[in-house]
Amino acid sequence: MKFKSVYSDSNTTVALDSDGHIWAWGINSSGQFGDGTKTDSSIPRKIDVTDGGNARDVPGCQDGLVEFYRARY
Repeated sequence: MKFKSVYSDSNTTVALDSDGHIWAWGINSSGQFGDGTKTDSSIPRKIDVTDGGNARDVPGCQDGLVEFYRARY
């Protein structure tokens, strides 16, 4: 898998892959992943947000994971 955009804070990372899918890993205790769970992950986990996790279909998430991440945390 190849990431084209990555955003990270001190405990959580979200990334956009070259196919337009969103991945997250790290701490998810407050639902930071935006997937409806609070389960942490030490490995990248594909996040199904809409239309199979395609970031182009997430309102407000242009190129940026920052908008996606901030909207959910």
